[in-house]
Amino acid sequence: MGAIKEKRICPWCSKEFIPSPEHKKYCSSECQKENEKAKKREKWANRERQPKDISYKGEIKICPICNKEFKPKTALASQRQCCYECMPEGQQLRRSDFITKIKMARGAYCRKCGYNTYVGALEFHHKDPNKKDFTISDQNFKLSEAIKEIDKCILLCANCHRELHGNLWKLEDIL
Repeated sequence: MGAIKEKRICPWCSKEFIPSPEHKKYCSSECQKENEKAKKREKWANRERQPKDISYKGEIKICPICNKEFKPKTALASQRQCCYECMPEGQQLRRSDFITKIKMARGAYCRKCGYNTYVGALEFHHKDPNKKDFTISDQNFKLSEAIKEIDKCILLCANCHRELHGNLWKLEDIL
C-alpha cells in the first residue's frame, strides 16, 4: 500500500486538498493564478510614485478642440495635445467624446436651421468634397489630422444634411 498523503490547506481559498504533482501548494491552477494576480496588484499599489515636477517650464500650447492656451503641468505631460478641461488628467479621450467636444466648441448648432437640442444629431459636412481626405466618423484617425479635417466642415443637423445630399437646397445658400 502507498503512503497516505497528508492534506493541505490552499493559501488562496482555504479549501482542504490532497497535494498532487501538478498542485502542491494550491488546490488548483485557478487559485495559483489568482494569488499571482493579487501579488502583482499589491506590488503595483505599493510601488513608489514619482513626485510631480511642479517647476516644469514647458511651452504654452493651444488646445485643438477649444483653441484655448494651456501649459502642460509636467515634462511627461509635454506630449499632451489637449488642455486639461477638454481632456482631464488621467483620462483617455474617447472618439465619441472628442467629436462631441469639437461640436460644442464649434457652437453646437445647425448652420442652416439653427437646431441645437441634441449634439448627437449634428453632423459634419465638408464644404468642398474635393478637399475631403477622410470621413470624420471613421474609426481610426489621429487627433491633429481630425482637427484639420473638421476645419474643412460645417455642422448640419441630420435632417438638413440629408436634404443637402438630396439636392433640396445648395450649400451656397448658407455660406
